[in-house]
Amino acid sequence: MDTLHVAAQRSDYHSSHQWYVADRWDQHLEALREENADLKKLQRDFITTVQQLKEERDDLKQANTKFSPQMSQLEAKFSSVGISYFPVIGVG
Repeated sequence: MDTLHVAAQRSDYHSSHQWYVADRWDQHLEALREENADLKKLQRDFITTVQQLKEERDDLKQANTKFSPQMSQLEAKFSSVGISYFPVIGVG
C-alpha cells in the first residue's frame, strides 16, 4: 500500500494542501514506527530483566534451603553463649 506521500508524487493528489497533509502523515507514521521499535526494545529488555530476577530469586531460595540447617545450628550455638539474636533473612 502506498503512503499518501507516494500517492501525491503519482499525482493522485493535486493541491499543495493535499501534498502538505500527505507529507505530515508520512512524518507521523515514521515517528510511530520509531516509537514502536523503541517500545519493542524496551519490552524485550523488560522481559530479560524479569527472567534474570526470577533466576536470582530461585538461586536465593535454593541457597536459603541449603543453608537453613546450618543457620539453625549457628543460632543454637550463639544462643548457648548468651547471644540471643542472630538474624536469618528469609527468601520467599
